[in-house]
Amino acid sequence: MVYKKWPEEYFKTLIQNLVKRDDLLIVITGGKEEKEIELNLDSKVLDLRGEISLLELAELTKRAILVVSNDSAPIHITSAFPNTRIVGIFGPTVKEFGFFPWSENSKVFEINGLYCRPCAIHGGNSCPEKHFRCMREITPDLIENEIYNYIDKVKADE
Repeated sequence: MVYKKWPEEYFKTLIQNLVKRDDLLIVITGGKEEKEIELNLDSKVLDLRGEISLLELAELTKRAILVVSNDSAPIHITSAFPNTRIVGIFGPTVKEFGFFPWSENSKVFEINGLYCRPCAIHGGNSCPEKHFRCMREITPDLIENEIYNYIDKVKADE
C-alpha cells in the first residue's frame, strides 16, 4: 500500500453513497495497477482506470465540476482549471513541502497536529508508525459532505 492513498474501502464507501444521488455522474480514473482494485461499481459509474492518457485526464478534469483525489497527479492537473473544484486528501505530506493544489477552488482534508506528520516529503510505501492515522481519520462522510455542500452551492448559483 502506498501511504499517500486514501484507503480503498473508504473510496468504495464514498462511491456507494454518491451513486444514491441521481444528479451525479461519477467517473473513476487511475493507473492500470488500480484497475485490479475491486470496487463493485454501480452501472452509473464510468470506470476509466487504466484507460485514458494524462492528456485525456486533463480534458476530463477541465470539464468536471469537482475532482476528489489523493495527493497525486489529478490534483495537480486539475489546479490548472480554476472552475473545477478540488477535494484533496492529504496524509503523510504537508503544504509546507509545496505540493498542495495551488487552485483557490480547492478544499484539502488533512489531519493537523498529528505528531508523526509529515513522515516523508513525497509519502512512503508504509506508515512508519503502523497506524496510518493521517489517512484513516479522514473519513468518507467528511468527503461526502464536502461534495454535497459544493454541488448544492453550484446548483443554487445557476
